[in-house]
Amino acid sequence: MRDVIGTISFPTRSALAVWRAEILGQLSDGMWENTAPHDHWEFWHQLRTVVDGSKKPHVVMDEGRHVPYNQKVSYNVAGLYPIIGDRMLAFGRMGRTLSSVVDVDAPKDPGYDERHGGTKFDACVHAAEYLAEMGLEAFLAERASGKYSKPWTESYLKQVDEETARRFFSTKYTMKDLRADVKDIKAAFKTARQS
Repeated sequence: MRDVIGTISFPTRSALAVWRAEILGQLSDGMWENTAPHDHWEFWHQLRTVVDGSKKPHVVMDEGRHVPYNQKVSYNVAGLYPIIGDRMLAFGRMGRTLSSVVDVDAPKDPGYDERHGGTKFDACVHAAEYLAEMGLEAFLAERASGKYSKPWTESYLKQVDEETARRFFSTKYTMKDLRADVKDIKAAFKTARQS
């Protein structure tokens, strides 16, 4: 586990979901993994993430910590839309679904894959990609049987109860919403230089 050096705040849980489930991974192991400086992603991974609906997105450093002088703060997040936009939409949709039900820091249920964050919120957000592919009826049938057609999805999908799945499929989250969340993520990037 890395030392926490500061906080990145977002105004919505949907932005937080996109950040945690997609952007952090793209920074270290995806679209920007070979970007210079080559340790640019470490800074972002050392920030705790919170939702603060009363404030604009921002980064605040803990006392005695600082932003590296050469920290990259500009990424073409919109360049991901044609490649993984559907997945980002699913993550944002689940973040919105969970906005009043699951504490973003509540512990996960047993059996969840620790590599993808240790909270119930993270587990449900990662399940969203598979829920969107499956549809509600297929999910409910697999959940009832306890057998999942894609075994690697089991640790995620087991964290989603029927009520959450039903809310997910009735929650509206569009490309316009995703663009607004990405705008907030990019705004938070830029504030790192001001911390």
